Amino acid sequence: MVEELNNLSLQAGSSFDTVFAKHANITEQIVLFPDESVDLGEYNRILVSKFIDRFDAESGDVVHLVGCSNGEFDSVYDGEQLVADRSARVEAELVLGGIPQERIISEGCWSTSLADRRYPTRAVVMTLKRPVDGG
Repeated sequence: MVEELNNLSLQAGSSFDTVFAKHANITEQIVLFPDESVDLGEYNRILVSKFIDRFDAESGDVVHLVGCSNGEFDSVYDGEQLVADRSARVEAELVLGGIPQERIISEGCWSTSLADRRYPTRAVVMTLKRPVDGG
């Protein structure tokens, strides 16, 4: 599945900043992938599972995923496809763990340079966001 992602390396902030302004960050977890891989691995499954444990559907929680891939590529993958596949892999694990898909918002960050250090080079950043009072 190839979904169109916003490339955060080309913009100052998230396309969802207006939505996120009404949410507080509860926790953040970085899931690192081997070079040019989409294999989650056992350790990352544990990290995702612990992240899922903090999710509270009744509170209106949402999950913000940012798939990241910055640097040169040695394979047929391009940055956008690798980011989309990594995000989809983490999203599938979150849904399998009970988080409704409509509560997951995905964006990406990819570039052939390492200039954008706001995000890790080969990871998916998961941020759990909870509505603040009045949000």
